[in-house]
Amino acid sequence: MSLRTLIILLLVIILLLIWRPRQIFAEFKRIHSQWDVILRLLVAVIFGYMLYGFYQVWSGNVPWWPH
Repeated sequence: MSLRTLIILLLVIILLLIWRPRQIFAEFKRIHSQWDVILRLLVAVIFGYMLYGFYQVWSGNVPWWPH
């Protein structure tokens, strides 16, 4: 990520916090209350992607060692 993109992203976050702090903090609280579900979903997606990668290697579509 370039410095320009990072600065623009930080500026947008700061502006949102200034203009709508109550809504932003309410959304953070909602996300925090659902953190267990988010973490379980993230672990399931990573595990599924890993299994798909192992299947690709096992079936011979992807070489295990680069030649």
